[in-house]
Amino acid sequence: MLEGIALAFYELPLGFIEGHNLPARVHGRGGERELRFVWSDFPRVLPVWLPEGRLVLAAWGNRRDESRTLPVTRWASLPSWEQGRWARYNPTLVTIPATLVADGRPELPVWVSVRQGLRALLARDEVGRPRVFPLCEPSSGAASPFRSDRRPAGRPETSVRRH
Repeated sequence: MLEGIALAFYELPLGFIEGHNLPARVHGRGGERELRFVWSDFPRVLPVWLPEGRLVLAAWGNRRDESRTLPVTRWASLPSWEQGRWARYNPTLVTIPATLVADGRPELPVWVSVRQGLRALLARDEVGRPRVFPLCEPSSGAASPFRSDRRPAGRPETSVRRH
């Protein structure tokens, strides 16, 4: 299960980091700074590159006590999107910048490298608030670095490596 993402500090503009009060999400890894966005964080948000090239923060997924018009989930199934089951939510395909994704149990995640970020669906709730749903697909085989039965849907050029 996708528990979070991390990206190198230099991947986001400094004005964006400061303007959205993101310094609290800065952590160190191997002497380098990174920003972490974890499902259990409050507020629960992810950075998103919109198709027109604008960077925004969007609410991550939808819990039961949030939107009544969007599905209650933290991710979208790639096959369900390809089959048109998300069409009624009028989603936009977006990119979540990421260099690592956290998989497994929240208390002890495995961080896995990704090169090209994550694909996701951005839909608006009943009040117009953007909500992002990372696209996931079934994990394949014992050689997969992911512990759960789902992994982020990668682009063909995406590589994964355990950390």
